[in-house]
Amino acid sequence: MRFGDFPPDTGTDTSTGRVFGKALCRRRTMDMWKTLIFYSKPIFALILTILSFSCSDMLDYFSLYEKIVPGGLVPMGMYSGPIIDQAIALAISPDGRNVYVVAQGTADAVAWFDRSAEGSLTYVARYSSATNLDSPCDVVVSSDGSNVYVASIGSGVVWFDRTVDGSLTYRGRYSDANYPFPTGIAISPDGNNIYITAQGADAIAWFTRNSNGSLTYNSRYTNAQIHLPYKLTVSPEGKNVYAAIDFCAVSPNAVTWFDRGLNGTLSNQVHITNTLHRAIGVTVAPDGKNVYSAGLSLITWYTRQANGSLSLGGEYSNSDLDGLWSISLSPDGKNAYAAANSDDAVAWFTRMTDGSLRFDGSYTHPTLDGATAIAVSPDGNDVYMTAVGSDAVIWFLRKQ
Repeated sequence: MRFGDFPPDTGTDTSTGRVFGKALCRRRTMDMWKTLIFYSKPIFALILTILSFSCSDMLDYFSLYEKIVPGGLVPMGMYSGPIIDQAIALAISPDGRNVYVVAQGTADAVAWFDRSAEGSLTYVARYSSATNLDSPCDVVVSSDGSNVYVASIGSGVVWFDRTVDGSLTYRGRYSDANYPFPTGIAISPDGNNIYITAQGADAIAWFTRNSNGSLTYNSRYTNAQIHLPYKLTVSPEGKNVYAAIDFCAVSPNAVTWFDRGLNGTLSNQVHITNTLHRAIGVTVAPDGKNVYSAGLSLITWYTRQANGSLSLGGEYSNSDLDGLWSISLSPDGKNAYAAANSDDAVAWFTRMTDGSLRFDGSYTHPTLDGATAIAVSPDGNDVYMTAVGSDAVIWFLRKQ
């Protein structure tokens, strides 16, 4: 089901940007507190609704909520403004307390937000530098929560210390001819290695992460099948690295994977293709049984074997979800979420027992202009997305 006819109510903060108020896909005439009570205390909400609204209003309200399947999304809020001009990627801290957004355009920044218990975001501060953070493209938080790393097209790999309150301190950057034009970044589950896609060298490069969070460049892997790698991810148990190939000289729309050694070294690269267009985003299911890629109008799922190898499982294509940019799974592995850049949309799917995806619904609205990155909170309650055209980060409630 689409909820494009139910945009969030709006409020304005002219000093730092625009913050959209909470919305639960409700009739615009309903008071917010009654809606919130509905989600937390259905019995009291029923009484209030009966007292305050006509039967048709009440039935419309309940009917709308019931149409959202478990795992579906309800738009809740949005932060937008020049502070995150051309927001393109985000990461959530492992403790769920902060969201980090990297922004290109005039911002050249990483901004951090406090995340409340109910999932809303409050802007705190940002680090901005045209020299040290030129055209940031991706961001990751270390598993121990002590560092944030950014892949910056013009500045290389940028390293920050993260304090207990979530604030960041710039510590340095790594730029080298061996890994030019990095667009994607990932960290191993053990926190020992950082991996990046280096489009300028058609390579995957890796670093050792030292005890103080600094990085030491190790090596890179490159061949004819790794042409314009975009995003990458590490499997949950840390045995493999998977990369989405934006365009491959051998065949388009590919995922390539590597064995990961004890010291983080990559070897035994293998390549698999699917049928349409490009692969931009890639992720591994929490249980490690499947890998998913997204690119243009296609989502592809693969069955992952014990040794990390992949076999093509199936594909999903939808003309209303053009420009698919990224895909993320919920921590419980029950749902997948995809951002569609060209159609300004977010879509949700149920993940079946065989790893296939069943399309359940989408939300589209001009405020999601240029949807790019998407991530699910560690507690599984909320989904966050960046929109490069809206200079925004948007958050949704995940129905459970």
